[in-house]
Amino acid sequence: MSHELRTPLNATIGFSEVLVDRMFGELNEKQEEYLKDIYSSGQHLLSLINDILDLSKIEAGRMELEAADFDLPSAIDNALILVRERAGRRGITLGHEVDERLGQIWGDERKVKQVLCPTRSSSRRRGAGSTSAPR
Repeated sequence: MSHELRTPLNATIGFSEVLVDRMFGELNEKQEEYLKDIYSSGQHLLSLINDILDLSKIEAGRMELEAADFDLPSAIDNALILVRERAGRRGITLGHEVDERLGQIWGDERKVKQVLCPTRSSSRRRGAGSTSAPR
């Protein structure tokens, strides 16, 4: 099942990346903006598909962590990029504060980002109609 979901999505992500890199000619500003949205949305959808497939692994007792050193503040920044852009279009300002003492940690970076996903969506809901969402 994962192959059937990931292959067309990876093609869409790859094509949008090739176009943004202007391999087939120049783009106007609006085209570039839309292609970046397609790329970001494709990456987000791929992450959701991976999350769903991970749930099936958890249920089957086959989940494995891919632990490594990674920069926690950077992981948080990356997790917020897509949501911050969409929230900005709705007049919602998202921000975050990370203690400056945090840096490299040992863990599964993708799993950490998965933990941040519910926080992102609930912050968006709580912040709807206001100028800033909780941090």
